[in-house]
Amino acid sequence: MNKQETPTNTLPFDRIAKEPTAVFLDVTPAMAKAMLEHNTNNRGLRKHRVTNLAREMSRKQWLATGEAIKFDVKGVLLDGQHRLEGCVEAKITLKQQLIVTGLPEDSFTVIDSGMKRTNNDILNAAGIANGSAIAPVARLYGVVEAGMNPYRSDVRQLITRQDVVAWSEENVEILDWAVRLARTVYDKSGIGNRTALITLAVMANKKGHSREVVEQFFASLATGEGLAGSSPILALRSWFIKSGMKLGADASTIHFANCVNTFNSWIQGKIVRRYSALGRDHDLPVLIKA
Repeated sequence: MNKQETPTNTLPFDRIAKEPTAVFLDVTPAMAKAMLEHNTNNRGLRKHRVTNLAREMSRKQWLATGEAIKFDVKGVLLDGQHRLEGCVEAKITLKQQLIVTGLPEDSFTVIDSGMKRTNNDILNAAGIANGSAIAPVARLYGVVEAGMNPYRSDVRQLITRQDVVAWSEENVEILDWAVRLARTVYDKSGIGNRTALITLAVMANKKGHSREVVEQFFASLATGEGLAGSSPILALRSWFIKSGMKLGADASTIHFANCVNTFNSWIQGKIVRRYSALGRDHDLPVLIKA
């Protein structure tokens, strides 16, 4: 231990070491704060990352992954600042954290250079297929059901990976059906937005609409066959073809808003001769119950 450290910075391990040394310790908020005082040469702090981690910790969703809190040979913190800041903010002790000291000073240049796990990796590891398609659906569905604004990317990030996995595991069968149904429009017909279509199918079924009714909507949307000129489905299909593939940012949310709007109109038997698309400046419509 550095003899010049003040008592408030005392840690239950030797922060300064000549060679790599590892130890597992419970990290209290006070310990985390003391370690952060040696965070003198790290990357910029991402406040939203800290807030999300603190939220996960408070909800008991944060899990230790084995990734170490790292110090170099001079005792400078190299890695773990966001986790430690989250610990301080949440005021929760992190159990059995791996702490490594005595790393070369230049090891900071290669930390986090490996390929990060994607949502697809996480869901596949949990035995859930189509992870790349399902993860954004879980976030959009979760935000909409919570009554939050899905146009805000920071709000969508409130749905954690643990939330995504838990929701996906609870809805495996309906998600498998919804993914296959969306493919009839998105993959086979080349129109629409995958996330929006899957979310619509799941939500409509959960709102009490039978799968036969939802499948009828999707079949008509995919082909346009047999639709009257006043059909809201035909109007939405025409919008998909003309404008729906050029939306860029917020495409999934804008598509979802228009899919919900059209599904509601179709269920209510409304006549739509000229479609007026919804955008970011419109409130998100609520999908009606059966």
